[in-house]
Formats: sequence, structure tokens, C-alpha cells
Amino acid sequence: MEARTLLETSLELLGSGEPDESMAALSGTLGTMLFFAGEVDSAGERVEDALEIAEVLWLPEILAAQLITKSFVLDVRGRRAEALGILKYALELALENDLPSEAIRAYGNLSHQMQTRDRYQEALDYGRSALALARRIGDRQRELENLVQNFALFATGQWDEALSRVSHIPEWESQPPFILTTLSMIVLVHVARGELEEADAVLRFSDRLEVATDVESRATLAMARACRLGAEADPSAAVAAGRQAMEARHQEGWGHECVKIGFVEAVDAALALGDLSR
Repeated sequence: MEARTLLETSLELLGSGEPDESMAALSGTLGTMLFFAGEVDSAGERVEDALEIAEVLWLPEILAAQLITKSFVLDVRGRRAEALGILKYALELALENDLPSEAIRAYGNLSHQMQTRDRYQEALDYGRSALALARRIGDRQRELENLVQNFALFATGQWDEALSRVSHIPEWESQPPFILTTLSMIVLVHVARGELEEADAVLRFSDRLEVATDVESRATLAMARACRLGAEADPSAAVAAGRQAMEARHQEGWGHECVKIGFVEAVDAALALGDLSR
């Protein structure tokens, strides 16, 4: 909340002057923050402000960054084809203007978009491009972020690679929420293999996500818990956790992996309870 207040105050102070790069950057940053807080409409307004300035002044870095965020907003609103087209153009813009950080972000989000469409090989291809670029420019944080993008590996049965990737993550307990969010996906591999102690170990590291402010982190933790509870034959708790994971559909859409897996776990658990109406 403090960061949001500072951004809003700064924009108010700049609002009386001519639109410039600082105004575009602040508006875009605020828009991205609002999106991940679940305030999609407000986020869309801020992103449009940033894009208008960036295009008029030709600020390709801000333009590419905010086109990516705009694709999130459009996707949530059900305009998925448009969102995908904008995201692909953001990648093209980043590559043409030698903006590796934005290119990595675009690759990563294209991987996610393919994943939500169950097009897992394309998701893996984009993800590996993001990882290779992060390594080429020596961006360790982006490398870690793409190393732990493992749902497509789980879905295609490449479990050994998924586990190998996370073995390179140092000091899990000190990692930021984003890394812990994607690490939670490893619970699916461990549960599928019957490695319940290993699944519990990952969940202990992920407990910090309960207080995360973004919708995705909390939903992914709920999804992982639903999967683990289903394996433990605790259907009542699994239904509750699965339904909690499904709440992310309002922001992330039905294609998000935590929504899809949460749905499956909740239905399986409801069937185990004999609760056919649910």
C-alpha cells in the first residue's frame, strides 16, 4: 500500500505538467501493480495512460512493457486473441530495440499464454527462449524465474527435468514470493510420484504465500494444497482448497494452471464425499 500511495502521489504532482517519460513510467508501474492486486479496471486505465505517452514520445522500453501488461488486462476480459497478438508484438518490439529484459518478460508470458491454451510444446519453446536470453545477458533473477516455470514440464511428463531445474534454486526459504509461487508446482510432481514427504517440504517453504498480496500466489498455494490433501484422502479440506484456487479465475481466467488443477481436485474430492450436487 505504501508503494501505491507513493506512485499515486508522484503522478498527482506530475499531472500539472507536460506528459513525459517519468509520467509514463510511473503510470505503467502503478498499472502493473494494480493488476496483480486484482484491480483490473483501474490497472487498464493506468496502462492506457502510459501507452499513450510512450507512443507519442516513442519510448520503446515503456511501450513494450505496458503492451505486455495490457495483454494481461485483455486476457482477463476475455479478449484472448487480441491479448495474444499484442503480446507477440511486444516481443517483436523488444527484440527490434535491443530490450532484453522486456524480451525475456514477453517470452515468459507467451509461454504462460500457450500453457493456458494447453499448447505445452509451444509453452516450453517460449520458456526455453526466455531462459537462454536471461543466461546470455547474465540476469540471474530472470534466470531463476524461468528455471522454476515448470507446469508445462509436469503436464508433458518431463518430471525429471522439472525437479532438476528446481535443484539449482539456492536457499528456497529466502526466495521472493514469485519464485515460491512457481516452486509450489513441484508439489504436483511429488504427489504424482507418491513422494508425499517431499511435497510437504515444498509446501513448508511456500507457507509464506498465505500473506502474499497478489491473487496468483495465494491461488497457486491453494492449488498445491488441494493436490496434497487429495493424496492424503482428506476430501473436505481438498474441496475447500480447490475452490480457493479456482477464485483466481476472476483475474487469471479459466486457463490458468492453478484454476484448472484446483477444479479437478475439488471435483475429485466432492465425488469422494458423494456430494454429487456440488
